[in-house]
Amino acid sequence: MRFLAITALLLLTLCVGCHKVDVKTGTPKCIAKQIKAEDSKHTGVGAKVIKYKFQGKDVYVLDLCHKCPDAGSEVLDSDCKSLGSLGGMIGNCLINGEDFSKAEMIETVWQKKK
Repeated sequence: MRFLAITALLLLTLCVGCHKVDVKTGTPKCIAKQIKAEDSKHTGVGAKVIKYKFQGKDVYVLDLCHKCPDAGSEVLDSDCKSLGSLGGMIGNCLINGEDFSKAEMIETVWQKKK
């Protein structure tokens, strides 16, 4: 009986530990790593990472606290170099001196579902 309880506990642990994070294919490894780290946190449902084309490059906007009006959304290039932050308390919309409204949305590469 004890053997069955231990086996059941191990199987449950494996199932819980095998949560697969759904990140779009082709996402740079450093962005995927940040997504997996965020997914394991208690980040709220609706948090997301969106890929844009901006100033001729792929950039990623990390909108991790969409229910936090004072929190900005970090903008990273494909090497995970921060280009700045959008929104926040001051409502910033400039990245590299250019209005981010000129960016073209490509796709949502990840969104927190649970």
